[in-house]
Formats: sequence, C-alpha cells, structure tokens
Amino acid sequence: MKKLIFIFITIALFFLTFSCSNSSREEKFVGRWQLIEYIDNLPRVDSELVAFQKAIEIQKRMILVLNDDKSYSRNLEQQSEFGKWSVSEDGVFFFTQPNNGPEMKMPIESVTNDRLTLKIEENIPPTTKVITKLTFAKLN
Repeated sequence: MKKLIFIFITIALFFLTFSCSNSSREEKFVGRWQLIEYIDNLPRVDSELVAFQKAIEIQKRMILVLNDDKSYSRNLEQQSEFGKWSVSEDGVFFFTQPNNGPEMKMPIESVTNDRLTLKIEENIPPTTKVITKLTFAKLN
C-alpha cells in the first residue's frame, strides 16, 4: 500500500510539467510548490490508515520547483528529479517530462497565484478506478 501511494504521488509530480503560449498563465506556475493535500478514493482498513498518513506526511516535505525556463526539480529528502514542464495551450492539462523519462499528463483542476490542484485518474486491475487530487501551495 505504501508503494502504491508513493507511485501515485510520484506520477502526480511528473504531471506537473506544462507549456502554454499565454505567459501570464504560465507565470502562475513558476515558483516553489509544496504538497499540502492528498485525497484519493481508495478504500483503506483501519490497520492501513496510520501507515498511509505517515507516507503522506513524508510526501508533504517534497518541494517542486517550476522554473521560468520550463525546467523543474522535485526534491524529497535525499531524492531529486529533474526535467521539463509545460501547460497545454488551452490551460486544461499540466505536463512533466523527467530527464530520460516519459511525458506525464494531468488535468488541472484549479490554479491560482498561490494554489494548484491536479487530478490523476488511473485504472488498477482488475476493476478499480482511482481518482487522486493533489493540492500544492506556492512557497514564494
């Protein structure tokens, strides 16, 4: 279960890569972001809740830096990731592409000057559809 949570959060962070022709829209994304809320629809038994909450608290230490040159870095304790980010021209999707990795795409649920909420939808075999919302707060 911890591994699944980490995978979801990592995917979400990958999705935090955008490219947009509207510079004022892109300016909202540039800066340092920290995860403040993680919500998903996975059912959990009581014995899993404590481990899940601990995993989320660790993930909330992650800092995502979106630079104006469309590069990004994601730092969590001793782990770092680097790549490119962009926003779709219509402002609906956020993309990330880690160096030497596949591009990730995530719907933008909302964005303001100080908050960003992204949504991930994934199918987990055999029949589970997982919907995850990640909310980030801008640090600067």
